[in-house]
Amino acid sequence: IGDVAGSRSNTLTFSALAYSDGADYRLRATNSAGAATSQVATVTVLAPLAVAAVNPATGSTVSNLTQIQVTFSRNVIWVESADFLVNGQPAGVVSPAVGGGSNYTFTFTQPVPGTIAIGWDAGQGITDLLGNPFNQTASSATWSYTLIDTVPPVVGELVPAAGSTVPHLTQVEVTFTK
Repeated sequence: IGDVAGSRSNTLTFSALAYSDGADYRLRATNSAGAATSQVATVTVLAPLAVAAVNPATGSTVSNLTQIQVTFSRNVIWVESADFLVNGQPAGVVSPAVGGGSNYTFTFTQPVPGTIAIGWDAGQGITDLLGNPFNQTASSATWSYTLIDTVPPVVGELVPAAGSTVPHLTQVEVTFTK
């Protein structure tokens, strides 16, 4: 891409590479004795490890939410149920329990209806197979759902009981299931 003049080391280090820096490179070294050119070296810069897809889809309105399937952009390891947070609470189970794939299903107790925030524990240690870490603060790593309650309340108890004959009625007590 360009010259690195004045280098006094036999090692050339690239840092903070961008995805667009991936290419074929050759090194040409010169000094007072002459010049030498290296073989071509291919540099591949991987896109950051991220959540590639989820089911149900992010932002969905759902009536039941006890499992979420997460697909990472590459195969990952060190995935634990406690890494996945539902309204700040860790999931109960992750499947598969042994890492190495890109698809995981997190199972948890259904939260109360409303906005459900999904995120990751700050101490999670998820990496790809090369050791590149998962960034739990990236925009694709957090999302939410709207959980609605579609089960209507039901009369649980009625005082006096239905069908009762009472000489004088001044009060009726109705208790609903929710």
